[in-house]
Amino acid sequence: MIKLSRKFVALTGASVLFAAFSMGANASLDTKFTRQCKPLAPETGEEPKTKPGLLSPRVYKQLEKARIAIGEKNFAEATQALDAAVKNAKEGTYQRALVDQTYAYIALSQSKYVEAARYFEKALQAEDLPYKPKMNMKRNLANAYAAANQYDKALTAMQNWFKDAFAPKSQDYALLAQIYSQLDKTREMICPTYYAIKLDKKPNKNYHSLLLAGHWELEDFPGSAEILRTMIDHFPEESTYWSQLVSIYLKLDRPADALAVAELGYKNNLWQKEGDLKRLSQLYALQAVPYKAAQVMQKGIEDNKIESNEKHWKSVAGNWHLAHELDKALVAYERAGRLASDGEHFMRMGNIYVEREDWKKAIDAYNKALGKGGLKANDTGRVLLNKGIAQFQAGNSNAAIATLEKAQKYDNVSNNASQWKNHIRSTAKSLAAG
Repeated sequence: MIKLSRKFVALTGASVLFAAFSMGANASLDTKFTRQCKPLAPETGEEPKTKPGLLSPRVYKQLEKARIAIGEKNFAEATQALDAAVKNAKEGTYQRALVDQTYAYIALSQSKYVEAARYFEKALQAEDLPYKPKMNMKRNLANAYAAANQYDKALTAMQNWFKDAFAPKSQDYALLAQIYSQLDKTREMICPTYYAIKLDKKPNKNYHSLLLAGHWELEDFPGSAEILRTMIDHFPEESTYWSQLVSIYLKLDRPADALAVAELGYKNNLWQKEGDLKRLSQLYALQAVPYKAAQVMQKGIEDNKIESNEKHWKSVAGNWHLAHELDKALVAYERAGRLASDGEHFMRMGNIYVEREDWKKAIDAYNKALGKGGLKANDTGRVLLNKGIAQFQAGNSNAAIATLEKAQKYDNVSNNASQWKNHIRSTAKSLAAG
């Protein structure tokens, strides 16, 4: 069982596209911690030559009977056979070690892990154990203690195993790593996990996740990013890894890299959750790409992956506005305005129409803003001022003057409103005199 910390879990991929981001063949597990790793046992060499163990016919017969009974889950019969074998197997001999080992297997089959460990310990006291049976018993002892949640003893047993081991396999390093993990020995966990990955015939998600968790706990965020790049290369379909890499790049203040990862994930249809889509939109906005920011957010809303609410439509509208896509901005402001409790978004629509000199639509938008209400005093003043100007430009001087007189009551636009009112009256007099 691999234990991940809450802190890591809260942190809260394909391959061809990601190669554009220097992934693929360049991805590795090279971190400041893994660079220090060395094998815990010789990777090559010959096992010690020992004499083969000898079994008497009587003991062999009883052991075979016990093994058959264990296979049939007839543990009582298996125990009886072993009890008979004990009478012919002297303490401290190879024969007795095999009997005790079989007792341990019976205990393991019944989830009696402490009892199993006791029998393995007893079996290992034999002086004439051949190398391979002895190493198997040592490893089984470590497994039994780990299953019994006695991780200190499991660690000692596994360390003893490595002292005599030749060419350990991936699963051997993995067991040691998982024991360290259960003991919260994060630094010590790193290298066994690294070798478990290195020696495995094909990539293992659990081993990679354990290595990632260790680096995260040790706050090696560049190392965590390196591991995630490798994980994405091996498991490109896992959106969680892409999302975690985006988060780490943001933590490292590398928003451009975060955007590159998030964008590639989007192109591979990995982002199905609202949070991931919103984050991509925010990253585009942060990197001054408002067109894409608006596009991603709006599509998410239209695909029912992002909630259709005032806040989200406001974001869409604002980014379309920044991208100078005014028609699209107007549509989004209209949607936001309908969902809002105040007239701010209709006010922004009015401002766009003023820029376009579309005076009638500007007036209509400003009327909606005032009708909705809830505007700040300064905004109300600006709306009245702009509405009055739009009414004048639309040829309705009397309505314009009436609106500007209302605007004069607001300090932030009072002078401008007065000047426009005087200008309108002066223009009217000139036209009348002409």
